[in-house]
This record gives sequence, structure tokens and C-alpha cells, in this order.
Amino acid sequence: MRLPIFGLLLIAAFAPRASAQETKVLFLGNSYTNVNNLPALFANLAQAAGHAVTTDKNTPGGNTLGAPQSSGSPHRSNQVSLAKIAANDWDVVVLQEQSYLPTIPYTRDQFMRPGAQSLANSIAANDPAIRVMLFSTWGRRDGGSFCYGPYCQSFADFDAMQDALSAAYGDVAASIGAEVAMVGEAWRRARTLDPTLVLHSADGSHPSLAGSYLAACVFYARIFDESPVGLAFDAGLDPTQAAFLQEVANSIGRCGSERYCLAAPNSVNSAGASIDSSGSASVAANDMVLMASQAPPGQLGIFLVARVRGLMRVGDGLLCLGGVFYRLSGVQIDAAGGAALPIDLTQFPFGAGAVAPGITQNFQFVYRDPNGPHGSGWNLSDALTIMFCP
Repeated sequence: MRLPIFGLLLIAAFAPRASAQETKVLFLGNSYTNVNNLPALFANLAQAAGHAVTTDKNTPGGNTLGAPQSSGSPHRSNQVSLAKIAANDWDVVVLQEQSYLPTIPYTRDQFMRPGAQSLANSIAANDPAIRVMLFSTWGRRDGGSFCYGPYCQSFADFDAMQDALSAAYGDVAASIGAEVAMVGEAWRRARTLDPTLVLHSADGSHPSLAGSYLAACVFYARIFDESPVGLAFDAGLDPTQAAFLQEVANSIGRCGSERYCLAAPNSVNSAGASIDSSGSASVAANDMVLMASQAPPGQLGIFLVARVRGLMRVGDGLLCLGGVFYRLSGVQIDAAGGAALPIDLTQFPFGAGAVAPGITQNFQFVYRDPNGPHGSGWNLSDALTIMFCP
């Protein structure tokens, strides 16, 4: 399945889609889940699509998955949470950590990961078929400095904090065999596309109604692997804004691939080199192959990966990866201008971030081109985003 190219569309409501059975979802988190009643927003979206749903939640303010807290119990030992896990034959249980603990390596490894693993074990004891899904949250509007005892992390802005959150949730999900709903990355994309959009509330931390609605759209797309675009429920938002948020969620929340960015002309093709993939985006199948085409025959190339997108003019072309990018492997381009690289998802480069269902990675091919049109001697393909599936 290929994700549609993102565009701002105002689309008339589609006819509801029939649901074969009830879907039951339990949310365990804190105020980030409770503000604006995210489970209810998700349920209303699902019902607008014709899905029968049941939701429940336990979301005490400030609650953690495993870290000791000043009042109450973390979810791993919270009797309300454990009773709710055991009380129903859930299809999905969503786990949301406290807002900044994932960004501090000490608390991520000492409390978040063991807490998530303990909860996953409790969920599996109810039914091993239940999907465990981590709610990857958003960075604070202005970044900031955060401490747990002597362990601290500082972030210059939203994007820096979002990088740390996305990496932490991805790594923990991969280590416990869970899925991820990349809500924070949906916030990042929405803010990039519309810098006037207000997703945070006045405190710069909790979500506005638009922020919670975008989160609900991501959960709809992730849980049902269906597009939320065109669903009639808009939570009272301006219909144009709701349509925009549905489009963003569709581009972030569903499995598959999407090509983006532009390739520059090279010495053998005016359209430049292209990157694509074969096999599937399934973590379990682990059969993905990256492919490049329309590159100069006989030259050397390298496949690159990064967690985030970017745009920078380099060599004869555009680098479409952002943040820190990593080398997957070098290959020789064949006589037809093609190259292929099978990817072992269990051996992803250290630092590039984990591969787990719901995680997005971005890929590009860089290659030598001694006779290129601008004389730098090298160029790049267009780029490819892949959202990995179970």
C-alpha cells in the first residue's frame, strides 16, 4: 500500500464504512490523554466511519508507566490499570508515558522500558493477541530543561525535544515488541506545513482541542489502518482545519511508503535518479529491499537513512534527510543504472533509531557522478518515507 501524497484538501464526507465487529481500546496514560478526552474523540471518529468501538481509560495527572511518583502508583503497579487490563478482551491497549521522562536516558532505561515491559506482560497474560501500542507524544512548544533527581536533559526547541521523544518511544517499542502511534511526528508535520497552527494549550505542554483531534486521527489511522480523510466528525473545529489534520494523520499514521523531494538531473537522465522499495514494510516479514534506478552505470552509491526529513542543497542535488543521517551500505550501480540493497530490520544502524510497527524512517541514495551537470562529482536521488507495519 502506498500513502497518498500529502495535500490540503477539503473533502466531502464519505459514506460510513461497515464494521464487522466491535473494536475495544484501553488507554493508560495521564493528562496528555485525558485533556479533551482523547479516547472519546477517537471513538467518535471510529463511529463516524461505521466502526463499533468501546473505549476505557485510566489517566491520572502526571502518572508514569514505571517511575516512582509523588502520589498514586505508576501504571505497572496501579491496581485500577491492572484491573482494567484484566477486565476485558481488548483489541488494543495504549500506553502513554509522562511527558518528558522518555527524553532522559536514565529514566527511559530504568523506569519507562521496564514499566512498559511489565504492562505488556500483564496484557499478554490476559490475551497474547492484544496489540500493545505506545503513544509517542509531542515536545513542549518551547523545548526546555527537565530533570528527574540529578538526571537532566535540555532542549532548545520543540523539534529537538521531539527528536528525543520519537527515538525513545521507537527504541522501547522495538525492545518490548510493541507498536507505536507517532502522534508527536504528526504534530511536527502539521506545524511545519502550517506554522500558524496552535496545537499546544496556553501552558505550552498540554494539547489544544486541535492537538487532541490530530492525535485521535493518528490513532484512528494506526488502529484501523484506514484513512481518516473525509470523516464527518470534526469535534467542533473549523471543517477546513479538521480536513487538514485528517490529511496529516493519514500521512503519518498508516503503514506503507511515500516518495518525496525532487531528484536533480544527472549525467544520464534529465529526471535524475529515483529510490523505491520492494518486498513489504512488515517488521515481521523483514523482506524489504531498497532500490535505486536511473543512476550512472558502474559508479558507486550509498543508501542513507534518517528519522526525519530535511532539505539542503549539496553536490549536484538535494539532501532530503534531516537531523543526523546514517549509512546503510555502499553498492555498485549496474549497467542499467540500478542498485538494490536488502535491509535486515534487526540490524539497523546504531543511532538511526529502532524499527518497530508504527515507526517511520526516511531513505535516500547518494552516488558518484563524475560527468554530472554541475561538476561536484556526486548527486542524490529523490527520497522515500516508509512507515513500518506489524
